[in-house]
Amino acid sequence: MVGKSVANNRVDKVIAVGTKAKPVVKEPEIQTVSAQTSTTKKATTTNSKKTSASGSKVITVSGTSFKYSKVLKNVSMTAYSSEEPGIGTKTASGTRVTEGRTIAVDPKVIPIGWWVYIEGLGFRRAEDTGGAIKGNKIDVYYDSVKHALNFGRKKGKTVYVIGPVKPEAN
Repeated sequence: MVGKSVANNRVDKVIAVGTKAKPVVKEPEIQTVSAQTSTTKKATTTNSKKTSASGSKVITVSGTSFKYSKVLKNVSMTAYSSEEPGIGTKTASGTRVTEGRTIAVDPKVIPIGWWVYIEGLGFRRAEDTGGAIKGNKIDVYYDSVKHALNFGRKKGKTVYVIGPVKPEAN
C-alpha cells in the first residue's frame, strides 16, 4: 500500500438505544398551602435554590435549571479505578464504567440509574455499588489509579438527587 486518504471524518451517532420507552418523571402533587406557611428560599451563593409552595425544588447551576427530588448533605466521597486489582469494568447496573459519569452508591439512598449533581464535580450517574458504600457515601470512578489516589477522601459535599433523566442545558 502506497497511501491512504479519508474523504470524510467519522461521526459517531446513537440511532436507537433499546426498545424501552423513555421514563416519565412524575410531577409532585400540588397541595393547598395557606399563605402564612408558604415560603421561598434563595441561596446567596452562585447556585440559587428555590422551594415553592407546591413543593417542587429547583436549583440553577451555571445557567442550567433542574428539579431535584432530595438533597444529601455531608456526603463522604472516595474514588476507585478499574486498574485496581479485583475491580472490573462492568457496573452493578450492567453498564461499562466511564470516567466523568459513573459513581458507586448505596441503592437504598440513591436508586441505581438515577442522575445526581455533586457540588464541585458536576452531573454523575449512579451505576455501581460497593461493599463499603453504605449510607451517605459515594465512590467516584476514574480510569487511572493515579487520579483516583489523587482524589483522596472528600467530606461534607452536597449532592442533589435528580432522577432517571439527566437535565439538559436551557
